[in-house]
Amino acid sequence: MHKDNRNGFSQLFRGGEAEVRSVSAHNTHEGKELGRVQEGGTAMVLFGQLIEQYDFEASGREDSGRWVVMVFRGENGITTRIVCGYNPCYNRKKQSKTSYQQAREKDLTCPRKQFRDDLIKQLVQWREEGDRLIGHIFERNR
Repeated sequence: MHKDNRNGFSQLFRGGEAEVRSVSAHNTHEGKELGRVQEGGTAMVLFGQLIEQYDFEASGREDSGRWVVMVFRGENGITTRIVCGYNPCYNRKKQSKTSYQQAREKDLTCPRKQFRDDLIKQLVQWREEGDRLIGHIFERNR
């Protein structure tokens, strides 16, 4: 959430009759130079019976906002993670302020490749720990 924005993602879904949980993430490395609009980010909303198994949420790698995770604990200690991610679209315009260019400014590695490498590493770790995984990755290449 931008420092000047007092209304975050979670506030959009609070206040109704249903119990709701939400998680969102975006690149928090950039400051006011981006203004109040920033490309990229990801979010999830949870409501209904799954709230009973809901444990916590998290986001991926160093506040870059590339993925969010909701963790559920079920019977017999089974852990299930739902992952929602955003692989930035390629953009060669350096002044575009897109998430691709924001990442490119920090590292010369292709942000799309870095996303895949980092996410696969994290998914493998969770599987090795015995977690079950459900994922949706938004990936659009222009």
